[in-house]
Amino acid sequence: MSGVVEFRSDIFDRSTVTSLMNRLERLLDAVATDPDRRIGTIDLLEPAERQRVLKEWALALPRSIDMIVAVLAVLKTGAAYLPIDPEHPAERVEFMLHDATPALALTTTALRPVFHDQSLTTVEYDAPGTTRRLAEQSPAALTDADRTHHLTPLNPAYVIYTSGSTGTPKAVVMSSGAVVNLLRWHAMTVPG
Repeated sequence: MSGVVEFRSDIFDRSTVTSLMNRLERLLDAVATDPDRRIGTIDLLEPAERQRVLKEWALALPRSIDMIVAVLAVLKTGAAYLPIDPEHPAERVEFMLHDATPALALTTTALRPVFHDQSLTTVEYDAPGTTRRLAEQSPAALTDADRTHHLTPLNPAYVIYTSGSTGTPKAVVMSSGAVVNLLRWHAMTVPG
């Protein structure tokens, strides 16, 4: 099978379209190889991409304005976050952390015990040293020069774990573009 891809260069760059086509090719190859395979089990990420997504950030914060600020900060850096609900059973949190192997946990001093058995760098955003370092940071907007990669709609935004059909949690990676589409749909559909 062969085809041609046309795209609007004012919206997409060539590398983004190439990445999309590589994902489509992986999907088609997987379906052709095993037509009975469930589509949800097909990994569309390249190994390097999966490594980057699953090792970026973990957030363990109470639902608050601070959590919203933290999510926005993570997204502005171009990283993805893994939301950790401190109310979940310890075994589930441990599974997610072991499976995703995030590089950093952003949490509070009170919630630090959630990570007591983890070999994971932990930043307590309400600790005096952290608040002092944050206050010293430049208020200037981040640019791609400050990030490890350019921001595109394909950048992972977050990794969420489902309950999984087998009972084992399964990671689902949501891209920035998918989140924007969801927010647009909410704005049009949900009143107020």
